[in-house]
Amino acid sequence: MNLEIILWGIILFGTLATYIMLDGFDLGVGTLYGLCKNENDKKAMLNAILPYWDGNETWLIAFVTALWGGLPIAFSVIVPSIYSGVFILLAVLIFRVAAFEFSHRGRPSDVYWQKAMAIASLLIPFALGTVFGYLLHGISVGGEFPFYKFTGHTFDWINPFSVCCGITAVTLTLALGSSWAHGKVENSVIDMITKISLITTPLAGLFLIIMGFWQYVHAVNNFDLTHINLRLTIAIVTSVMIVLSVIAHHFCIKKTGLNPFIALVILVVSSLVFAFSTIFPYVVAPAIDFAHATVQQSDFTMVLILNIIILPILAFYSRFAFKVFAGKVKHDTFGH
Repeated sequence: MNLEIILWGIILFGTLATYIMLDGFDLGVGTLYGLCKNENDKKAMLNAILPYWDGNETWLIAFVTALWGGLPIAFSVIVPSIYSGVFILLAVLIFRVAAFEFSHRGRPSDVYWQKAMAIASLLIPFALGTVFGYLLHGISVGGEFPFYKFTGHTFDWINPFSVCCGITAVTLTLALGSSWAHGKVENSVIDMITKISLITTPLAGLFLIIMGFWQYVHAVNNFDLTHINLRLTIAIVTSVMIVLSVIAHHFCIKKTGLNPFIALVILVVSSLVFAFSTIFPYVVAPAIDFAHATVQQSDFTMVLILNIIILPILAFYSRFAFKVFAGKVKHDTFGH
């Protein structure tokens, strides 16, 4: 495996991890927003994500375009296998944007849009987690290189494992959202946020470890994998890291001035390392590995260089936005 393929793997991992962390807290806060009882709390929750939510979703676009541009053979198999899931996801994403914009117009119908935004914020991570779980568990693939094709059925992406991954994703976004809001809001909603964070974070850690070992056992028995002992070691080490991040989160949320969200960054990265260690070197398990998923060498190199240039700019923009809008938010102003 050459250096370019390794770099591409790092790009895919980095963009996906960044998206999960950033849009994860965005969706989590959006779901918690539906639990707020008064307008001041609702405005404070929205102000905690308003400066970031558009930019956060850019990382999902970066991940998808990196997959499409660098690994088009894999992309041509993955997308047909999740067409119905993608359409549902896009519909909910669009609906959430509309609900976001119409939720505070000072009209009687605002309450319905507010509920709609909370529901959409819950459904999006469930759909994403379900699709991700399906892709991890393996796709029915036919044909030979370079003419691979999806040979399964429209709703293969809905199965017990993928649905459990969807539930895990919802729990994780609630943990991320409550931890983020804990560091951003100051009013009466903070007690509710703290309680939810202390419940959802250990639950997310537990679910991630259970799903990780479920996937590990499935991969060992169904995929043609090597270095089984190394993969088991990675599974154990990342599980320990998940447990430590949950403990660190509990400590941070109990201490004023410490950011519990940082602990969840470790949890997300550890979980993704665990997940990808069960299918590597496959991109589409159990049929297509990195070497058989790329384009011609010259095209692959060009797309790689473009990503190496563009992604640092995107990272700088995200960092700049978080720096500009750092600190606590208030409820007496709405918007940014």
